[in-house]
Amino acid sequence: MDFLKPLDLRVARRSMLGDMNTYRIGEAAKATGLSAHTIRFYEGRGLLQPAARSESGYRRYDEADLRRLRLIQNARTLGIPLDEVQGLLTDIHGSTCGAYADKVIALVDRQRQETDQRISELQRIRAELDSLAADATAASGSSQLVADCPCCLLMDDGSAGAGYCSPSTSSIADRFTEDMLEVLQCDIGARPDAPTPDDLAPNLQSVAIARDQLVVRFERSAAEAVRQFAAAECVCCGGMGWEVSETADVVDLTVSGTRAQLEVMATAWPVPEAAL
Repeated sequence: MDFLKPLDLRVARRSMLGDMNTYRIGEAAKATGLSAHTIRFYEGRGLLQPAARSESGYRRYDEADLRRLRLIQNARTLGIPLDEVQGLLTDIHGSTCGAYADKVIALVDRQRQETDQRISELQRIRAELDSLAADATAASGSSQLVADCPCCLLMDDGSAGAGYCSPSTSSIADRFTEDMLEVLQCDIGARPDAPTPDDLAPNLQSVAIARDQLVVRFERSAAEAVRQFAAAECVCCGGMGWEVSETADVVDLTVSGTRAQLEVMATAWPVPEAAL
């Protein structure tokens, strides 16, 4: 007999709308911070039971639906895939809090491992970006044509060796022999961290030796870096004189010393010999 058929409680919950607080889809969206489109999508994926309908045909959602939607939203914010969320939702309202917590623990452990892997990969990418930024900064003053360059950024693998626009790998100590440092009476190891001739080269205008002085002229914008350079040289090459003077347009570094010292120091600057 039909009247003795067992009651479908799921359908009953969805049909007795007058006995509970229910929400139209716009209200549910406002309450959860999700869009109506996203709620329909989750419903279509089976993460929600099919919405009940009012007499006028509108979707209606109850408090249990809103709790499930908040769970989905929070899990997705943590990067948890929908398939994993589906497993978390299975029989959730018939589960004890302890059993539910065990599911969360297992899910979080997996997600943390994946997050650590992504962090490691992002750190590797960041290191490569930092290296690329340093190379690009070093090459920014190069006049080499890209068509003629064997080592351009992002295009060449560097197998052709160091090119014109590659950052310089040599220091003053590398370029000056022991005999040259002896002439300068320079303790290169005592030099403080400060701009080098390579750093100042983009702003260099001229180099000239006159009346037992070496005059190195720079663009006015390099004044602070030139002062830092001179201060560092006073420490490691204290037997020579280092003086900085400025005008409205240029800054001059005047070095005093023996002729031999000035000729050696002039080799630190990348200019043609004709300019000396």
